[in-house]
Amino acid sequence: MSEWVIKKISDIASVIDSLHKTPSYVSSGYPMVRVTDIKGGYLDLKGTFKVSESTYKDFSRKYRPKSGDLVFSRVGTCGLTSFVKDDALFCLGQNTVFIVPNVNCYFLFYFLSSPLGKNQIESFVSGTTQKTISLVSINNIEVLTPPLDEQKQIADVLSCLDCKIENLRRQNETLEAIAQTLFKHWFIDFEFPDADGKPYKSSGGEMIDSAIGDIPEGWHVGKLGQYLNIKHGYAFKGEYITTEETDKILLTPVNFKIGGGFNDSKYKYYSDEYYLDEYVLKKRDLTVTMTDLSKEGDTLGYPAFIPEAKGKVFLHNQRIGKVETDKIDKTFLYFLLCRREYRSHILGTASGSTVRHTSPSRICEYSFAIPDFQLINKFSDVATVIIDKILINFEQIQTLTKTRDALLPKLMSGQLRVKE
Repeated sequence: MSEWVIKKISDIASVIDSLHKTPSYVSSGYPMVRVTDIKGGYLDLKGTFKVSESTYKDFSRKYRPKSGDLVFSRVGTCGLTSFVKDDALFCLGQNTVFIVPNVNCYFLFYFLSSPLGKNQIESFVSGTTQKTISLVSINNIEVLTPPLDEQKQIADVLSCLDCKIENLRRQNETLEAIAQTLFKHWFIDFEFPDADGKPYKSSGGEMIDSAIGDIPEGWHVGKLGQYLNIKHGYAFKGEYITTEETDKILLTPVNFKIGGGFNDSKYKYYSDEYYLDEYVLKKRDLTVTMTDLSKEGDTLGYPAFIPEAKGKVFLHNQRIGKVETDKIDKTFLYFLLCRREYRSHILGTASGSTVRHTSPSRICEYSFAIPDFQLINKFSDVATVIIDKILINFEQIQTLTKTRDALLPKLMSGQLRVKE
């Protein structure tokens, strides 16, 4: 390791601050990356707030990002780092900075994401009400730096794992979209195969009037409550809720994606050894969010199937509802609960302004068109295969993530050498 040297960020990168002011946002325009958009890995611009062209130019006058740059949070949750993967146009909001490396950009990204980097970042953070790390402190972060060829070898190992993880996540998004499209085609557009295998509605299938509009002949309108119950979770003691990893994951609304699906990006854990077995969630249990902390109710009412977490259990928290039924297929229900029509019902009946709430009774009041159960089962035969593949991919993602996280500190400290 004699060829490894300690260098400060200021020696191997440029740190470029953002403007310290709050912009006006618009419905469409240029992406602005804020602290909440920096989540590690590749920077994702899909969920960002948008600004006008003039605001974009104002916030970009210091610097316009390019592929290989890093974005770094310096206020609030300090030290989050994401990698800019292409030359897409965006600007930085306040409380963030660009780090523009002149070493291997992937290597520096992984160093800042490693325990060696995070421990230094934490030591530089100041403030109690509003935590902050200054530009001076960012520049003074010390990086254990190998020669360029070894930087690349280390980065290649870690980025290979991350690419596999990213590919599996994208595959899951594609699979989900395919099943969502099929559900809409059959149960919303009423273009399910008729007796001749042709699209029902466009082939002249008979439609009848109902309380929710025209539906195919033979269908009827019912409420969710006729087919399922929603079980509340348990009020686990706050003193035992922690961000320190244990073998008990406490499911929260954060673990639900906007639009439906399971989100593993942030977990809370439970440290007490005592819990009731009836509040342990099993693989393929169908759950829904009952509470959302955003004013818009971003995830309120959306569903998720529980994946398998090897060596851990998922605990059924009070903010989550568990769908219990033996009357209707859960895969069909999952895609029904992802629909905007159901979503409108949930938001329209929700209570609260700062924190949005729904309830089992409100969910069960949702009215929908109920098809022949043979058609539901036919859809399930296809969609269940897709859900199973998504859950298998999720397990692979967890395995790859654990492998990467185990290698990261060893590679960054020189304890494990790639050449060896």
